[in-house]
Amino acid sequence: MCTELECHKMNNKNNTEKSVYLKIIEFGLRYPKGFNYNQFLSDKSLLLGDWEKKIFSKYLDNAFSNSYGTSISGQSANAETIFFLVKRGDNYLSDNCGYIINLEATFSYIDYQELKFARQNAMEARSLSEKAIKISLAALIVSAFVPILIAGYMTQTVEINDNQFSVIKSISTNTKPK
Repeated sequence: MCTELECHKMNNKNNTEKSVYLKIIEFGLRYPKGFNYNQFLSDKSLLLGDWEKKIFSKYLDNAFSNSYGTSISGQSANAETIFFLVKRGDNYLSDNCGYIINLEATFSYIDYQELKFARQNAMEARSLSEKAIKISLAALIVSAFVPILIAGYMTQTVEINDNQFSVIKSISTNTKPK
């Protein structure tokens, strides 16, 4: 377990870019067999503000009300419960009341993770394509100008004396040189 400051440093980047809903789902997914309200309050890695804890409490209350109402009346739930299913309990804030994350929230979180991964891959692909374009431009420039530069440095002055000229002339006219 980390201290509050250590947890804050480790999770600061992640927590600042995540909504309260993502934080709640991630917390619940760490407890596949269920959790209670006190476990939520004692978790230092969440770094939730008071208003975020009130949102969490409201969703737990709705989940408990739906579960209790369904078990008493046999009718379907009437309060909105986005994240939680009640595993057991007699009061939504008690230690004996357990909650689990529902399948819809779990799949929504998986979709979020896939989207985040796809965005990272797209950013990496863009970076690599920009590098490839720069390399191909450099190769184009090199292939266009290197032969010109080489030709400029590789020129030679050729001098032909009279004897060489007569040999060349005789070869072209098929006569013997003088």
